Amino acid sequence: MASPHTYLAAFDLDKTVLSVNSSKLVVQESRKMNLMSRKDYRQAIYYSLIYKFDLKDANEIVVAMMQWLRGLKESEVSLLAEKHAVPVMLSLIRPEIISEIDFHRKNNARIIMLSSALPYLCNPVARHLGMDDIVCSRIEVRDGLFTGRSTGKLVFGPEKAVRMRQYCSENNFSLDTAWYYGDAYTDRFVMQAVGNPVAVKPEIKLGWLAKRKGWRRI
Repeated sequence: MASPHTYLAAFDLDKTVLSVNSSKLVVQESRKMNLMSRKDYRQAIYYSLIYKFDLKDANEIVVAMMQWLRGLKESEVSLLAEKHAVPVMLSLIRPEIISEIDFHRKNNARIIMLSSALPYLCNPVARHLGMDDIVCSRIEVRDGLFTGRSTGKLVFGPEKAVRMRQYCSENNFSLDTAWYYGDAYTDRFVMQAVGNPVAVKPEIKLGWLAKRKGWRRI
């Protein structure tokens, strides 16, 4: 059956749809509820600074930051996200992104979230915004506990471009007419793969690249 949508519009979650990083909210709430040790909390702050100042491979940092989840119950983390992080996240959705989504919906686009964040954060925001699908990172769960390992590659950096190409191929969308909204320099791979990249309040390096490439900025 042919898709009723004529093109694809994909959005990153953190600092794009949201004005904040959703993982930071979860880390803060986890520490308050004693789900995260002081050591893990200090490491999370350390890794966020390393990422901010581009002092280490970004993918390695993301993998390392996921390790604090190891041994935690999936049900506890899911409930924490639903009850504490998600309500804050929904209040921090960028108004301009809502306008962009409305524009694409009126123009018969399939609207998806393509993010490195976990489904416990992506799903509720996507539902709230009426998105059609999500493609995100997933973490392994065994016997109800997180192992600290990802299920497949994290949807981050070059892997975002891989997933975008795969999604377009599987759903008969053209990359040339596809849109991607991102904020980080690590989003450049997927943004270079689509016909309509949009930099949302971009980091400095992405802002420079967007200016050089003539990409739209909002």
